Amino acid sequence: MKFFVLLIFVAFIALIESYQPTSTNVECKFINGNHDYFYEKFYSCQVLNFSKIKAESIQIDSVTGIHKPKYSNRDVTVFSIHCTKCEISTFPKGIHKFFTNIKSIKIDNTKLKKLTKNDLEYFPDLNQLWLPRNEITRISQDTFKFNPKLKVIILYGNQIYHIDPKTFTSLKFLVKLDLADNDCETLGSASDKEDVDALINQIDDNECVSPDYSDEK
Repeated sequence: MKFFVLLIFVAFIALIESYQPTSTNVECKFINGNHDYFYEKFYSCQVLNFSKIKAESIQIDSVTGIHKPKYSNRDVTVFSIHCTKCEISTFPKGIHKFFTNIKSIKIDNTKLKKLTKNDLEYFPDLNQLWLPRNEITRISQDTFKFNPKLKVIILYGNQIYHIDPKTFTSLKFLVKLDLADNDCETLGSASDKEDVDALINQIDDNECVSPDYSDEK
C-alpha cells in the first residue's frame, strides 16, 4: 500500500514539474535597420539559441548578446524567434522584463499551440504580431484586448479552426491580416484596410466558428 501511495506521489510531482516553465537565457543577435513592414527603423533581438529547445513553457531569466554602439535593451523594438527544430508550445514568458519598448513580435515555426490575452498584456504598444507556421488552433475574442495599436497580424500556416466573432473588430489600425492556410479554409489574407474589413466581416458572420468550441473551454 505504501509503495502504491509513493508511486502516486512521484507521478504527481512529475506532473507538476512538467507544467513549470523552463528557465533559460536568451542569446540575442542585435540588428538595426529601416525595412520593416512599414519601412520604419527598428532594432531587434533575433534569438539564436532556441534552435533545439523542446519545452511546454519558456521563462526568460536573462539576456546576453553584444549591442550595437550606443544601443541597449531599452532600444529593442522587435523580438524574433525562428527555428525549425524547436518545440515551444506556449508563448515565452518574461520578454517584457528585459525589453520594455517592444512594437513587433515574431515567433515563426516553433510549434506554438495557443495565444491568449495574458501572453500579450505586457505589450500595449505592439503594432505587429507575426506567428506563422505554428500549431495555434483557436483565437478568443479577448486575445488582443491589451493591444489596440496592432496594425499587422500574421497567422498563416497554423491549424486555426475557431475564431470568436468580434475578435478583430476593435483593432481600428489593422491594415494587414493573414489567416491563410488554416483549417478555416474560407479565410485568406488581406493587405489593405478595405480588404481587412471584409475579412473581419467574414469572421463576424461566423465563418470560422466550431460548434464544439464551447465544450472545450
